[in-house]
Amino acid sequence: MKKEITILVKKWFDKINGNSYHSIEFELNNKIIHSRLTYGYETQYKTTFKEHFKRNFKRRNINIYKPKYIIVNTNKSELNNNSIK
Repeated sequence: MKKEITILVKKWFDKINGNSYHSIEFELNNKIIHSRLTYGYETQYKTTFKEHFKRNFKRRNINIYKPKYIIVNTNKSELNNNSIK
């Protein structure tokens, strides 16, 4: 049985330039992992999660986890120092 892991996804759309951005955050083994503001649309956040998981937990098998994505749409005023917090 796969272990569930919750990933918080924050998405932002730049109306002026027509670009989509996101950030992800998750916790595993008391370690909180978060990405900076990342360009990408639709389900690109899934790839961002996989990249950060592999980078931070090299010895863990990502296939034993079942990701649960919580998606929050944000606005420009919530952007701070090139990341969404």
